[in-house]
Amino acid sequence: MSLRAAALFVCLSLGLLLLASDLPSVAFRRAQHAWGARRRLASKDLNLTNTLNKTRESPWQEDYVPNVTWGYEMEMDTRSSGMVRYRGCRHCAEEAFCKYASNPGCGGSAVGGVTTFRNIRHAHGCAVKPVLSIPRSYVRDLDDLRSKPGAYLTLKAMLHSGFDVYRGSGHHGPVQQCIHYPWAVSVRWLHLHSFCTGARFEGMPGGSSLCATMHSHDDASRIATRWSR
Repeated sequence: MSLRAAALFVCLSLGLLLLASDLPSVAFRRAQHAWGARRRLASKDLNLTNTLNKTRESPWQEDYVPNVTWGYEMEMDTRSSGMVRYRGCRHCAEEAFCKYASNPGCGGSAVGGVTTFRNIRHAHGCAVKPVLSIPRSYVRDLDDLRSKPGAYLTLKAMLHSGFDVYRGSGHHGPVQQCIHYPWAVSVRWLHLHSFCTGARFEGMPGGSSLCATMHSHDDASRIATRWSR
């Protein structure tokens, strides 16, 4: 073998040796890159899933999460109280209530009345989930309602609606009706909680709320009279 051929053989051998030694690191880097890509994709999927779950399960604060599988509509005489358009924040709990109320302030066509929907959370000790009743006209809280004409009619309609929906959902017996005082609410849209008696739900009954028990529609007038003062 000539000297040139021997040198070429040595160079080729060294090249093959270096290539062979680098193959594991190349494979490792490729595997690492693929693993990183999968982790980033999984992270994006997880973030999307979490966002969807949050939107689906709890778009609002505390217990104000309606699950409108079916609701109850009650019309009432609104000539004395008028229809107040919602003009508040967007992408917030109040706007969500606005949409469920079909208030004109968020594209709805309601002209008055109240609506009731199921709460997504359970009240410990109640076989039936609580329900929420709200006026379709924007009313910030109980103090705001009391400052307007028609407070008695609005409260009476809410009490009737909450009672009927909760009983219609499968509850038998009296119904606990509660409204938080203005300083105790986090969602600024008047809402009535209806749930079973003998249970506590979101601090109610308690010092942060007005509560009364309804056995029949006849009780609504008495309760509305007291609460509207």
